[in-house]
Amino acid sequence: MAPASRRRILSTQTLSSFGASPLYPSSAPRSFSPPPSSTCKNTTTTSRPEPPVCPRELQPNSTHYPVPPQPPPSSSVGDDLPRQGNHDAEPHGIRVGKWKIITQNSSIGDEKGMEKLTLLLEEIADADADGAESNFSTKTGKKSKRRLCVPEITFLDAFLSLQFDGRDGEKNSELKFTAGDALVEWAEAHRYLGCSHSNQINSNRLNSHYQTFRGVSILKTIDADAWANRVARGKERVEDSANSHPNSEENGNDPVSSWTSTEFFYDWTFASPYAGTIHCPSNEHKHNSARNNNRQIWKSLPQSHIPFHLLQDTSQPILLFDDIMLYEDDLHDNGEVSLNVKLRVMPTCWYILQRLFVRVDYVCIKCREVRICCSFEDVPIASGVDGLQKQKTQSTQQNFGKIAKSNTIYRDVTWREAAWEELGELGLPKDPKLWRDENGGNNALSQNPLAALLMKLPLVPLPNDLPAYSCVEV
Repeated sequence: MAPASRRRILSTQTLSSFGASPLYPSSAPRSFSPPPSSTCKNTTTTSRPEPPVCPRELQPNSTHYPVPPQPPPSSSVGDDLPRQGNHDAEPHGIRVGKWKIITQNSSIGDEKGMEKLTLLLEEIADADADGAESNFSTKTGKKSKRRLCVPEITFLDAFLSLQFDGRDGEKNSELKFTAGDALVEWAEAHRYLGCSHSNQINSNRLNSHYQTFRGVSILKTIDADAWANRVARGKERVEDSANSHPNSEENGNDPVSSWTSTEFFYDWTFASPYAGTIHCPSNEHKHNSARNNNRQIWKSLPQSHIPFHLLQDTSQPILLFDDIMLYEDDLHDNGEVSLNVKLRVMPTCWYILQRLFVRVDYVCIKCREVRICCSFEDVPIASGVDGLQKQKTQSTQQNFGKIAKSNTIYRDVTWREAAWEELGELGLPKDPKLWRDENGGNNALSQNPLAALLMKLPLVPLPNDLPAYSCVEV
């Protein structure tokens, strides 16, 4: 079942007045928010359903959008996975300036698609990499196989795509967000993590010297010691059985090797360092980046260049808004993880907020946010102020000193986290109920208690290849 759509798009007539146009037009538009039971694609509803609660500044003037005839071309990891065939979760978007912006929600991946994605991730995690720790076992004489799982709720077909029209004959640049690409970066990090429980990170030392790579680490739950004792007893029984049947290994049945080769040992919180997939033909030839989402293309900057004052301009309407959930999981009732992307398109710019939220009860809280913005014209920005502080400074002071160039993508990345035992020292609640998003992220920041708590978590260092402020010229 697909999640309830939160897409908001203005009418064709209103879009055209701002130089924009809808994508996938049809002569028979349908109501913006069809009921879950509706499966008719070309029927015009006579009345509009009541829209869900949404902040006033995000509500457009119309709730109609056209029916798409077919999905757009795609170039991400999950594109070869089976399509779900959900006609209520189809791509829609708008064209504004030189940008073609498309969003799509989807239903949960089926068994075949999830299995194919799992095999791909295990293949990536098991691949040899420079500087990676070897998974070769001296005891069995064999290489341990990395076993992975995917989040229980993964929306395989959901995506956000922003394509920039290049010159005639040139391939378009594209910024894209998919669950498949996010999980590929997560799986890649496992090449540098061991396959032994001796390498497991101490849950109370998130920022210590214990093994971690690009923010991916293998945490313990509060009942991990009891589980480890159970695993140890199981291995002892297997080894005793192997000793009592010495010919089992000669016959190709090695119970000890079978136990260790199928052991699941991975980051079960799915805390991916993903910050979007960029395809820029003018820069891709300079780098050899096959499955790392072209991270090298981003150019580091000394400070944020996102023109936040454009986002605060209430005189400009929101042409398109959408909230795309990529994956979520309840971590076997030990907490929750969710990765979602929100999009806002205005006549002057487009803006993206990607948030990864991880809560492991009585262990840790993590919040990783990626803010990406692109203005359609050169815009002055405030100097000497970093990140979100511009939201307050730029609205009260005209301290402009730098320029955000037109059609240049600017990105800000912030990671916040804290161990559970540190919450009290930070003046934050330790009750897990207060760290749950009961409203599903529907409310505005000022109305969402969880969002306010997340902003109070301390900042943590970013990976070396993920700058806090960066840009790409398309």
